[in-house]
Amino acid sequence: MSDLLSVTFLDIYKYRLDLQPDRRFRVVLREQLAADSTPKVLFDEVFHRDDSNGLTLLVSFTSLDDRLSGVLLSSDKQAEFRITTDGTKEPGLATIVPVPLAGVARTDLILVAQHNNQPKWELEDGAIQLLAIFPSTSAKQPVADRGYPRAELVVIPD
Repeated sequence: MSDLLSVTFLDIYKYRLDLQPDRRFRVVLREQLAADSTPKVLFDEVFHRDDSNGLTLLVSFTSLDDRLSGVLLSSDKQAEFRITTDGTKEPGLATIVPVPLAGVARTDLILVAQHNNQPKWELEDGAIQLLAIFPSTSAKQPVADRGYPRAELVVIPD
């Protein structure tokens, strides 16, 4: 499956998270146009970790016309966003969200997704960054210094 995702650039990501059982957490999709601007929340949903053996999130962003291609760096203005969970009390969900940074030239952006074998990208606000879109000129900088505009999918433990 990962080979198919790699060659089609589909925006489907699987994360195993180490959160304590019976703990609430939020999954947030947000964008911020400048360092001094307030982040705009595009999606925010609360989940409750159950007492099972692990927590897995499967998230996907797909085009509304069911094209087999990635959408986060496309010219689409909206995407279908799905979260499937294993280890939460809630079922998964699907909704339509704005494509982050839709007003920014796509050629100026880069998408970086965390993999399970990489260190967790913890941000100043305690959020765990799962994926980020930021200016392509800042790709080699540390997460906190990657510049603006930026968008990110994060998990925020409560």
